[in-house]
Amino acid sequence: MNYHFSDGGWLLIANDLIQARSLAWVKLLVYIGATVFAVLLTVWLFIGRRKQEYGILRALGMSKREAGARLYIPFLILSAVSTVVGLAAARIVTARELMGDHAPAELSLFLLGALGFLILLAVIAFLSLLLIHRRSILELTQEQKS
Repeated sequence: MNYHFSDGGWLLIANDLIQARSLAWVKLLVYIGATVFAVLLTVWLFIGRRKQEYGILRALGMSKREAGARLYIPFLILSAVSTVVGLAAARIVTARELMGDHAPAELSLFLLGALGFLILLAVIAFLSLLLIHRRSILELTQEQKS
C-alpha cells in the first residue's frame, strides 16, 4: 500500500511569506534612509546655506537667539505648510488608488507620519543651528558661497 502526501503548496506559501517579510524590512530601511537624506538636504539648503546671513545679523548686534530665530522660525513655518500640502496630496492619491476592494488608509497614519517628519526636521534644524552658533562671527561673514 502506497500513501501519497500533498501539502497543497502551503510550504511554498510559507516560504514566500518569510521572503516578503524580509523584503518589507529592506523596503522600510530604504524609506527611512531616503527620509533622513531628504531632511538633511532640506536643512542644509535652507539653514546651512544661510550661515553668512546669520553672521551678518550677529555682527549687527543681534543675540544668538534672535539671529537663530530669524533662520529657524521661517524654516519651521515653511516645513509645516509643505508637510500639510504633501499630506493632503498623499491622502488624495492614496484614496484614489485604494477605491477598489480595500478600505481607505487611516488618516491617523498620515498624521503620525507627518508629525514624525516635522519633529525630525525641527530637531535636525535645531542641531544645525547649534553648530552655526559655535562658529565665530568673522568666520561666518567671510564664508564664500559655493
